[in-house]
This record gives sequence, C-alpha cells and structure tokens, in this order.
Amino acid sequence: MSQTETRAEQWKQKIQALRDQIKVDLKLASMDLRDEWHEIEKKLPDPGQVISDVRETAGEVLERIADQLMDFRQKLRERVGKAKD
Repeated sequence: MSQTETRAEQWKQKIQALRDQIKVDLKLASMDLRDEWHEIEKKLPDPGQVISDVRETAGEVLERIADQLMDFRQKLRERVGKAKD
C-alpha cells in the first residue's frame, strides 16, 4: 500500500471514529444539537466512496498526462529526425 493510500485509510478510520464518538455524545445532547447533527450527517459523503472516487479521478488525470507526454515525445522525435536530414 502506498503512502497516499495509507494516509487515506487513516483519515477514513479517523472520520468513522469521530462519527461514532459524536453519536455517543449525542445521547447526552439537547434535541437541537441532535437535529443539527442529523442535518450534517445527511451531507457527509461515505469516506470509502470518496477514496474510490479520488483514486479513479487520479488514474484518469495520470492517463491524460501520459498521453500528452507521449504526444510530445513523438513530436520531438519527428522534429529531431527532420533536423538530422
């Protein structure tokens, strides 16, 4: 597992732990705080899905970068080849 994947997994675990701790603390909280939490919780994405989405996006970006580099390399070789003639 890469360092980035390890860090992402650590953040995922931290977020899950915080959610669990908040749920425990809510048992002692007032109704308005419980309502506020429920509104916040509705908006929170699933950490595992976020990691998956980011990984997919990163792959797409890296693929585009590789394509651009290959195009440039081809262009460079064509021009260098013409310069030798």
